[in-house]
Amino acid sequence: MGRFNLSPRDTQIKLRKNKMTGQNGRQRFARLEVRWTVQIFESSERPAISSETDNVSSDGFYFRARERFSPGEELECLILIPTFDPSITNNSLDLRCRVRVMAVEVLDDSKGFGVECHIENYSFSAIAKQNVPCGGDVAYG
Repeated sequence: MGRFNLSPRDTQIKLRKNKMTGQNGRQRFARLEVRWTVQIFESSERPAISSETDNVSSDGFYFRARERFSPGEELECLILIPTFDPSITNNSLDLRCRVRVMAVEVLDDSKGFGVECHIENYSFSAIAKQNVPCGGDVAYG
């Protein structure tokens, strides 16, 4: 069982309504407004697209991109969740996931597209440093 520390800034996460409501016009889960790095892999032939989340929920996330995606499209993603834990080599917990694009919106002022994704499958990974004590109040099993 690993322990991951969150900074005080992360504990002051705001709940907010999602800009987009999904397939049924109703939001299933509350979304948390967090800015986490996300890398999107469309195919092995193309380089990853880097962005950051606007918000996340227990079953999906919303991000912005200059590239256009299509509803129904399946993507591989890597979300870097900051831990602020000295026992983790890169200070992040990696959430690898397969997602389905649920909705796409054109953003104002030519800033690209807003993309709502549903997480279909996921796994976590973190590379622990050797012999570094862990601390903090938040534990993940």
